[in-house]
Amino acid sequence: MTLPRATLKDMLWSDRGREQGGASLRQVLSELRRALGPLADCLLANRRQVGLDPARVAVPDAPAEAGAARFLDGIDIRDPAFEAWLAERRAAQGARIAPAPATEMPDGQRRLLMLSDAPADGMERFFAEGFADNVARALTEQITLQVLRDTGTGPAEVDLVLRTRASVDRQMAGLRVLMESGPGGNSLWSGTEFVEMQGAPPLDHLNVLRLIHEASDSVSEALSDTARLGGDEFDASVTARIAVRRMFSMRADDQLEADRLLETAFDLMPRGVFLAWRALLRIMMLVERHSAFTDDAAAEAEAMAARALELEPTNSMVLAAATHAALVLGGDTTAGMEYAQRGLRANRANPFAWDGLAMAALYHGNAKLAHRAQMIGRHISGNTPFLHWFDMGCAMTATTRGALDEALDWARKSAATAPDFHPPLRYLIALYAHSGRMESAIDVVHRLKRLEPDFTVERLVEDEAYPVLDLRRSALLTPRLIAELT
Repeated sequence: MTLPRATLKDMLWSDRGREQGGASLRQVLSELRRALGPLADCLLANRRQVGLDPARVAVPDAPAEAGAARFLDGIDIRDPAFEAWLAERRAAQGARIAPAPATEMPDGQRRLLMLSDAPADGMERFFAEGFADNVARALTEQITLQVLRDTGTGPAEVDLVLRTRASVDRQMAGLRVLMESGPGGNSLWSGTEFVEMQGAPPLDHLNVLRLIHEASDSVSEALSDTARLGGDEFDASVTARIAVRRMFSMRADDQLEADRLLETAFDLMPRGVFLAWRALLRIMMLVERHSAFTDDAAAEAEAMAARALELEPTNSMVLAAATHAALVLGGDTTAGMEYAQRGLRANRANPFAWDGLAMAALYHGNAKLAHRAQMIGRHISGNTPFLHWFDMGCAMTATTRGALDEALDWARKSAATAPDFHPPLRYLIALYAHSGRMESAIDVVHRLKRLEPDFTVERLVEDEAYPVLDLRRSALLTPRLIAELT
């Protein structure tokens, strides 16, 4: 009861290009799910195949008697490839060909066992289990997996084991976290943190939040590797993870591919977080002045953020995307701050939740809170591939606070690690010029013109629609800049 996606595309849209055919198939699958309503999960689809759940859908053999209804009688699809296939199947109708065994379709469901190496009660147990709870929450916000806890008799098979050992005394609290490939398997990652005790075990300490983020990201990466090695390289979670990596390369072609991958991930599993990433991507494209950003993209982003909230209203990544959509697209500072605060309540270990609070505080004119939140987000993000995003956020908030030397350092870091990222280059032009380093500023003007052929210093200074609102508020963009840099 399954067919390869490529076969369906070639059969139903043989007169269209590969991308057009893929888009049409995704649209049809979405319409079918809506039409099926509560039975939508009978339709199975992943990146490679489309089919019906053999446990829930029965397809009887076609009768061979004379006068029996023809196979797919009444179906009219005007595509020569489909017509040829239909004629072939109708010709074989009387042969009672036994149906081929259903191909098992991966559901992307991985199993993580969490073990706590601590006494049955006491502060150590509370600390270890609280840490594990936060890791599980961070994981389930982004990927689909089954989190299992220690019951004394572990399951026969799990993909990964995450062991947490805690130590607590009056002065210090420590965590040792180890990830293994199954019970007693190879060590894949480990992390250690010691922080000062201040009453209860410090689950909200910034270093502990960073360890939560590092642990959840490492587990997510390992599960993605497991899926790829197991032949499920295109399940929804893996597809989305690949997409987000490409999205933050800040290269235009990668971002377009990221959008297609996120669309596919949503087709495979309609989660709000996949829509949230697509909404945030469109906001990034707007700020980047991406050539593919159409007039409809802003409305699409708002609709995606709204739908994502309907699907996953307590997901911190969804709330972070909703924050940006409310602020940048809707100009609604009240909603933006509300979403940002909800996001932090949902998951304080998500650096993007802190980034959302920083942006909301900026729009509210609270530069001190904005900079503190952005610095926390940057700290928690650790060594992720998104560090340039948080470095740029720190450059923005430092500029707003008037800490221009600090802002210059952050902007340089961001531009160094993401050369195709437009915002740090815009800030570098103004910050270099302010510090009297005109040659450096002019060099950056040339770099930005290669990315934005229509860029001019006049546009940076005078065009109110050019996306440098916070830089413009800083009073660094003066008419004198035009004369000095042109």
